[in-house]
Amino acid sequence: MRALQQIVRNVSVVAISQAITWTAAFVFTIAQARYLDPARFGELAVAFSYSLLLGVVLDFGLSTKLARDVARWPETAGEALVATLVVRVGLWCAAMPVVWASTVILGYHAELQATILIVGASMLFGTLAAGLGSYFQGRELFVVPSLASIAQRGSAAVLGIAALALGQGMIGVAIAFVLANLLQLLVLVSGMRRHPVSSTALERATVVTMFKGSAMLGMLWILGTFYYNVDMVILERMAPPQNVAWYAAAYRLFNAGVMLVGFTSTTVLYPVLSRLSVGSREGLRRALERSFTFFLLCGVFVGVTLIVGADQLVALLFPAREYREAATALRLLTPGLVAIYTNGVFFLTLLGMGFERRLLVMAAVLAVLNPLANLVVVPLFQQDGAALITSATEAIVLIWVIAATPTDLRAAARPVVILKVLVAGAVATVCMWFLRDHSLLIAIPLAGIVYAAAALALGIMPLAEMRALRGLVGRRRPGAQGLDGAAVVSPSAAER
Repeated sequence: MRALQQIVRNVSVVAISQAITWTAAFVFTIAQARYLDPARFGELAVAFSYSLLLGVVLDFGLSTKLARDVARWPETAGEALVATLVVRVGLWCAAMPVVWASTVILGYHAELQATILIVGASMLFGTLAAGLGSYFQGRELFVVPSLASIAQRGSAAVLGIAALALGQGMIGVAIAFVLANLLQLLVLVSGMRRHPVSSTALERATVVTMFKGSAMLGMLWILGTFYYNVDMVILERMAPPQNVAWYAAAYRLFNAGVMLVGFTSTTVLYPVLSRLSVGSREGLRRALERSFTFFLLCGVFVGVTLIVGADQLVALLFPAREYREAATALRLLTPGLVAIYTNGVFFLTLLGMGFERRLLVMAAVLAVLNPLANLVVVPLFQQDGAALITSATEAIVLIWVIAATPTDLRAAARPVVILKVLVAGAVATVCMWFLRDHSLLIAIPLAGIVYAAAALALGIMPLAEMRALRGLVGRRRPGAQGLDGAAVVSPSAAER
C-alpha cells in the first residue's frame, strides 16, 4: 500500500502542474482562435505538427532509455545524462537542414516557413530540457520538472497572447516558444544543483552506447509520431483551409484528453514499471492490473464527456459560428482516445521490459497503413475522415499491444472489470445526456459523481486500496519504496 501511496503522491504533484499548464494552454488556444483567422489558425497547427515530429527525432528514444536506465541503475545516471545531452545536440544540428528543405519542397509561403523554422530553433532548448526531465523522471522526482513545465507553458501563453494582441501573428507565437523553452531549460538546470549526479564524465564509448541503445526506441517514436501526425499534413494538402482549422480545433481537445493519461502513465508510472521489470514478476502484474483499471475508468469517463459535450466544448473554446463543424470530428476522435487510455499501460510495460522490438514492428506497419488510409478517406470526408482513421489506428494499437504482452501479464485486463467499467460509463452517459442543456460546469461534476458512485457500487476499485488512499490526507510521505517492497532512490523531503 505504501507503494500505491507513493504513486498517488507523485501523480498529485504532476496533476497540479498539469492543471496549471492545461489552463494556460487552453487560454492560449482560445487567443489563437480569436486573433487568427481560420486559415492562419490551421497553418499554425501545421507548424506545431512539424515541431512534434522534430521533437521525436531529437528525442530518438533517448528519454525513454535514460528514464529506464536511471530507474534500473542509478549509480551510472550522470554519465548517461551527459551522453544523452550530447546526442540530442548532434541530432538537432542534423535535423534542422532537413526541416528547412521540407518547407521549401512543399512550397509553404514565407510566413509559414519562418514560423516552422523558428519553432524548430526553439527545439534546441526544448530537447535539452527533455533530457534533464527524463533524468528526474528516472529518479521519480517530479517537483522540478513540474515547475519547469509550468514556467514553459505559462510563459508561452503570456508571451504568445501578447504577440498576437500586438499583431505579430504566427511568427510572434513562434518567438514566444523560443523564450518559453529557454526558461524551462533554466529552471531544470537550477534544479540539478539540488540533485547532483555522481559523475558527469563525457566518454565517447558512453555516447556511442547511448545512441545505439536508443536507436530502436528512436525509430519506434519516429514512426509512431509520423502516423500520429501525418493526417494533419495530408489534410492541409487535400482540404480547404477551414476544414484544416476545424480538425485542428478538434485535435487540440483530443490532445488535451491524451495528456490526461500521458502525465500520469508516462511521467509517473513508466519508471515504476521499468524498476519492477527487473524484480518481482508478481509485483509487476499487480501494478499492471491496478493501473489498467484506473486508466480504463479515466478513459471511459473522458470519452463520455467528449462525446456528449462536444458541441459545448467547442463553443466554449472557439468561436461557435466558425468552428461548430469541429464537434463531429471530436466525437469521431473520442474512440481513439479511449483506446489510448486502455492500451497505454500495456505499451509502457512492454517498454519497461525492453520489448520495444515488438512495438517497432507495429509502428512500421501503421506508418504505411495510416497515411494510405488517410489518402483514400480524407478527399471523401475531409476532417471527419482524418478523425475516423485516427480512431481506427488506435484500435489496431490496442489489439496489437495486448497480443504482444506476455500471457501472464495480459490477464491484468480482466473482462469482468471491463464490463463493470462500461456499465458505469453507460450510467454516466445517461446522466450527461439529461444534463446536456445545462452548463458543462454543472453537467461534468454531476456526471462524475454518478460515475464514481456506480464504480464504487460495482466494486471496481478494491476497498482496501480506497482506504489506503484516504490515509494520504494529512500524512507526511514516507521514504519511497517499490511495489514489491524494495527500496529505491529516496530524494530529499523538500523535493517531494
